[in-house]
Amino acid sequence: MATKPAVPANPHPQRMLSDVTADSVLALIRDRVLELPEDFGVEDDLPAAGLDSMAIMQLLLAVEEEFGVSLPVESVSKKHLSSASALAQHLASNGAPGSEDAAHTAETRPSLSGPPDAPSPPPSPPPPPTRSDAPTRFQQLRLRGPDYFVLCFDRLSRKTGQGGHKAHSFLLLDSLPDTARLRLALEQAAALHPMLNARLKKRWLPGIPSWIPSQQPTAPRLFLHSEKGSSGRLLAEGAEAFEDAHTLMEQITNLPMPVMKGVAWPKARFHLLECKDGSAALIFSWNHLMMDGVGAELFLQELNAMEAGESRPLVPPFDPEAFAPPTAPSGALNRAWPIIEFFRKLARSRIPCLGPMKPRRGGTRFLAETLTAQQTEAVRARCSALCGDLVTMPFYLAAAMRAHAAVFDRRGQPPPSQVSVVPLQTRRKGTPGPIFLNHITVFFGILSREDAASMERATASLLGQHARFLKDRMGDSLNDLLGLMSYIPPSLYMAFTRMQMRGPFSTLFHSHTGEFAAGLNQFMGATVTGAFHVPGILTPPGTGIFCNEKNGRLVVTACWHEDALDEAEKDLMMQSFLADLGVS
Repeated sequence: MATKPAVPANPHPQRMLSDVTADSVLALIRDRVLELPEDFGVEDDLPAAGLDSMAIMQLLLAVEEEFGVSLPVESVSKKHLSSASALAQHLASNGAPGSEDAAHTAETRPSLSGPPDAPSPPPSPPPPPTRSDAPTRFQQLRLRGPDYFVLCFDRLSRKTGQGGHKAHSFLLLDSLPDTARLRLALEQAAALHPMLNARLKKRWLPGIPSWIPSQQPTAPRLFLHSEKGSSGRLLAEGAEAFEDAHTLMEQITNLPMPVMKGVAWPKARFHLLECKDGSAALIFSWNHLMMDGVGAELFLQELNAMEAGESRPLVPPFDPEAFAPPTAPSGALNRAWPIIEFFRKLARSRIPCLGPMKPRRGGTRFLAETLTAQQTEAVRARCSALCGDLVTMPFYLAAAMRAHAAVFDRRGQPPPSQVSVVPLQTRRKGTPGPIFLNHITVFFGILSREDAASMERATASLLGQHARFLKDRMGDSLNDLLGLMSYIPPSLYMAFTRMQMRGPFSTLFHSHTGEFAAGLNQFMGATVTGAFHVPGILTPPGTGIFCNEKNGRLVVTACWHEDALDEAEKDLMMQSFLADLGVS
């Protein structure tokens, strides 16, 4: 039987509390948390530089490791994190170990040393794009652990008739964009980014596949649709007429993303809908093997910038380490061991889901609701009351899991617990990209039936789990494990995973991706009025609730496999979620 490997020494030796100065705090942030410009000073604005909820938790953990000061999240306000100087002052006045205020807070609120096993905050919006000299060309681009998992998930979904692991990014526009400019931008993107048409190839039989650039780049296709009763401007360009926008949108999200084994493999397409009220909707469909949600937003930003005359990419297409040769697995097992132990514990209990327990042919349905500015403010106020001002993920995840519990209860099947997978961005905060591949890890939120009984208990439990997840570096551990598993053939990968988990690995999918494409307010001459993602939902688990913001308004998207929910259950899930958020 395998035994636990030796634990490596702490790579960050602890310093004294007397070492805390504005300069030392800034150096810590620069070294461990944010990518900051050289002229960034101790009084400069940290939130504007990318200090979002995930970065805040990373910073508090770094402070604890560096100076021995444990600060519960709820004891720190936005004011304390406005600058390196402000945080240093807070540490000096309130962060001393054993202080009465810190001790009281630690007793009443989850800290970074909270309960085991859990999730973390949603991915953050990318900062405004800046120029980069990162290469756009490559001879081969090896799949990393998260990408290989997506490849295996994609092949399983195709084999079971679910169309591949794809997702869709929606831009809602006040008017039709210029289609000629959009087509030109797509052609430029295909010429500039070989990834759009690259194909997978193995150099040797048991090796990890790599992307190989195509010799015949082809621009992503643009399909046009015109609603009956609209101005019909797109009809002159060959658009197809349609009756109902939402019905067509669901049909588009269920179109398969074909795999081409020849010289090119298109992994993206666009659909433009002309609506009878004068507005328009652009649907960007993309293969998850090519990018993640933040990458899709960056790509839309880049398309718009290309059309504006930029001759070079605004964001780097790849992480420089993606070009590095694979590292030896020595030491990887040590780093992966914490997540292996976590999965062993998780596998002892049966994980329920609302969809079929085995993969089943069928499509995705979705419902997207954009809240008013007033409703969004009410949600923020309730989140602040239950979860604090800085970290929001546990609040939204608690509402999503309670919404699923409501449907289980309606079926008379209340489970003893639920598990949710939550994607977590690994892009270093403050960096503009990169666009392609999957820059994520995943963590697991676990909620017992008792903790799901109220939003207060559910949020507190998930907040503590999230803190422990970060402290134990479970995200890094998971990616090391995924790297080790990349040598398993795709045909066995998912079967092995299901065997280890004794069934599905998740009750539901959830994410909150923050502001959608921050700064993207115009697209090809039209004003962006709203935006959201629709992930392709597979069975199992077959359901998910996703959130993002655009123009200061929260967008809630419920997605479900057509065999997972009926209409009454769909309505119950959305109503429960919105009610827990505080939407009246």
